[in-house]
Amino acid sequence: MIDTLSKIRWKTRATRVPGMLLAGLLIFPFLLLSQTLVNYVPVHHPVYDYLERLAVESAVDWDGTVQPASRFDVARALLQADAHKNRLTGVEQADLLYFEVEFRPELTALGLTSADSSSRWHLFSYHDSRFGVDLDPVLGVTASDGDTHLFNGAKFEGTAGSDIAYGFHFNDNTEKGPSIDWQKLSVPETGINIVKSSGGNEIEYSEVRTYLSYGSNTVQLAAGKDFVEWGSGERGKLILSDKAPSFPIIRFDYRPVSWLTFHYLHGWLQSLVIDSSRSYATDLPEEPRNVYREKYIAAHMLSVRPCAGLQVSLGESIIYSDGPPNILFLIPIMFFRAADHYLTHYSQNDGNNSQFFLDTRYDVLSHVRAYGTLFIDEIVPSEIFNPSQARNQLGFTLGTRVVNPIVSNVDMSLEYTRILPWVYSNSNPAQTYESDGYPLGDYIGQNADQLYAAVQWRPAGRFELSLYYDYVRRGGMTDVERQYELPSLPFLYGNIERASLKGFAIRYEYLHDLTLVSDFHWQNPYLNGGHYNLALTLEYGLDPR
Repeated sequence: MIDTLSKIRWKTRATRVPGMLLAGLLIFPFLLLSQTLVNYVPVHHPVYDYLERLAVESAVDWDGTVQPASRFDVARALLQADAHKNRLTGVEQADLLYFEVEFRPELTALGLTSADSSSRWHLFSYHDSRFGVDLDPVLGVTASDGDTHLFNGAKFEGTAGSDIAYGFHFNDNTEKGPSIDWQKLSVPETGINIVKSSGGNEIEYSEVRTYLSYGSNTVQLAAGKDFVEWGSGERGKLILSDKAPSFPIIRFDYRPVSWLTFHYLHGWLQSLVIDSSRSYATDLPEEPRNVYREKYIAAHMLSVRPCAGLQVSLGESIIYSDGPPNILFLIPIMFFRAADHYLTHYSQNDGNNSQFFLDTRYDVLSHVRAYGTLFIDEIVPSEIFNPSQARNQLGFTLGTRVVNPIVSNVDMSLEYTRILPWVYSNSNPAQTYESDGYPLGDYIGQNADQLYAAVQWRPAGRFELSLYYDYVRRGGMTDVERQYELPSLPFLYGNIERASLKGFAIRYEYLHDLTLVSDFHWQNPYLNGGHYNLALTLEYGLDPR
C-alpha cells in the first residue's frame, strides 16, 4: 500500500508552491477593516453552556455552532444578557455577574458600565497600549478507582498593539494506576500521544495549544494549534470534535450581517502512514527515522438564520494527502469536491475523501430547543431506498434541550446519534476522517449508535448537580474492501458490544479557573464487567470538561 501511495502525484504541481501566499492575498483585504482583537475562549469554558441555556430561553442571540469563539463574541452575548436581566433567574443573574468579571476588559471596551469594575485574578498581568499579557498556572489532580492523574503547566494570552492577539496553553500529564486507559479510544475524552510508559501502569503525555490572530468587526483570521468543534451535540459532535488531539490550523470566520456567518479552516493532520520512500535508517539500528505521509483537512460551512429561533448550517469538508497544501483547498469559497475532480480526472484511486454535512437548531417553543446534524460520507441519491444498491454511509444526531421547564434552574437533554458502517473510513489509510488514529468527529465511530440523557440543576451560582445516562452499541468492523461492495453491510453487523454509563456529578467553581468536581457513576465498558467508581478532581487553569 505504501509503495502504491508513493506513486500518487498531483498533476498541478505549479499551483502548490504559492498556495499559502495566494490564500493570504485573498483574505488580506478583509483585514483592512477596523480591527477587533481576537482572543479565543477554550472549547470547554463554562460560559458556552451558560450562553446556550440563555439562547434557548431567547434571552441572547448566540450562535454556538462553531467553537472556540472570540472573547468579544462572548462579551457581546453577555451584553445582551445584561440588557435582559428581567428574563433571568436569580442563579442566572449571579452567573452573569461572575462571567462579567471574567470578560471585564471586553465588556468595558464595548461600553458596559458597572458599579463593580473588578477583574479576575491572574498570577501575572500587564497591559498597556502596545502590549498585554495574562499568565496563569495549570495545576490539578484526579483520583479515581485507585488511579491518579496529575497535570501541571502554564497558559497565557494577550495582545500586541491594537491588531494582534495571541494565546498559549500547555499541560503535562502523568497517569498512574492499575486500570488507567492508555488508549482512550471508546471514551469521549480527548485522545493522547504517549511520550513515556512504564509497564502499563504509568503513562506520560502532554498537550499544547496556541494561536495568533487578527480580525475586524466582521472578519477573524487565525493560525495556531487548537481544538475546533463544529455542529450540535451534548455528548459528541459528528462534524468536528475534540476527540483527536489538537492539530495545526488556519481559520477564517466572516460575519457580514447578523443573520449570516461563513466559516473556513485548513488543518494539518497526523496520518500515521509511514512513507517508505522517505524514511531511513539511523545510527541506532532499532530506531529508524520514520517520515509520515502528509494529510490535511479543508472545511467550510455557511450558517443562515432565516427567521427568529431557526439556524441552518450547510458545509463541506475534504481529507487530502500526499504532497504540500494545495491552493484549491486553500481558497475558502472553493467547491472542494469539484476541485478534487479537476485534480484527479475522476479517478477514485487518485482522488480524495470528501464529506457534506447539515446542522440545524430550532427553538420549537419557549424554553425548548430541537437540534440535529446530518453527516454524509457517501451516498447515491437515486439508490437511497434500494437495499441491494444503496451506499448510505452517513451519520445523524437528533436531540432536544429543555431549559427551566417547570422548576427554575433545571434543564434536561435527550440525544440520539447513529453512525452507519464505513462513515469516517476510506480505502486510502492516509485519507480516513481521523488524526493521530482518533476520529475527527464523534468518538463512538462507525457502525455504532448512542443514547444520552441528562438532567442538570443549579441551586446556586457556579454550583451544578447533574444526573446522566449514556448507552452505546458498537457493531463489527470487517475489512475495508467491504465498504465498496454491494449490497452494503447492515447497521450493527457483526458482534455487538454494549457499554452503559450512569452517574451523578457535582461541580463547583470556587474561583475563576479553580474547580472541584465529584463524579460517582456505574459503568459497564466494552471489555470489562460493570462496577461503581468515584472520581474526584481539583484543578486550576485546565479547561473544564
